[in-house]
Amino acid sequence: MNKPHNISQAEFERLESYILNRMDQDEKTKLEAELQHDPVLMEKYTEIRQLMECIEEVEIREKMDQFHEEIERNQKNGRTKKLFLFSRAFAVAASVIILLVLLVYLFMRPDRNQRLYAGFYQPDPGLVTAMSSSSDYEFDRAMVDFKIGNYKAAIKRWEPLLESRPESDTLNYFIGSAYLAENDAASAIPKFKKVAQNPKSDFRNDANWYLALAYLLNDENDKAKEILKQTSHPRKDELLRKIGNE
Repeated sequence: MNKPHNISQAEFERLESYILNRMDQDEKTKLEAELQHDPVLMEKYTEIRQLMECIEEVEIREKMDQFHEEIERNQKNGRTKKLFLFSRAFAVAASVIILLVLLVYLFMRPDRNQRLYAGFYQPDPGLVTAMSSSSDYEFDRAMVDFKIGNYKAAIKRWEPLLESRPESDTLNYFIGSAYLAENDAASAIPKFKKVAQNPKSDFRNDANWYLALAYLLNDENDKAKEILKQTSHPRKDELLRKIGNE
């Protein structure tokens, strides 16, 4: 069974609107395209749909109870009626409790890998920038965005540079770092892998550390442990122990 995902309120409302057919056509088309190419989003959609089906089942059950209650009202045996009403009340209460448990589990459950990740992750501080008028201006401007936490803007500026310099370990490392800072482990992993595979890169050790954290965030613990063995980060042994003990 796949492990449930943490789903934000915004994601829940968006997917709920799609399930209930409340989206306009443009939004619906856009979301369906995302669902086709994003397996994680598809899993979240499935979780929410299943939860809503549970809610619908409870509502149907309550309507059936109301129907049977009408029948019971016509019966002469008062004791039978009281027992039936008690059973109905108990069933409704149990259904409400089940729904509450599902909601708490969906939105508030602790995720062990995310707890570990949060305890060990610190964003890369970035490089010192000169902001000159040279050809490196665009890189430096993106580095400013990166250092102030505007990671999406940094990625938007760096990606075109990477197209012309795909082997740049500096660009790959910092684009990967920006994606990881946005909790987008899937996009960060190939960037860090490219740097980690370059034995001459000055960023190799840090790339391995962040690659391990990206695998951890992506629930790939075996890969995280394997990569941790290749880094000399001072906290690697501590993280290895914690992954093994979880």
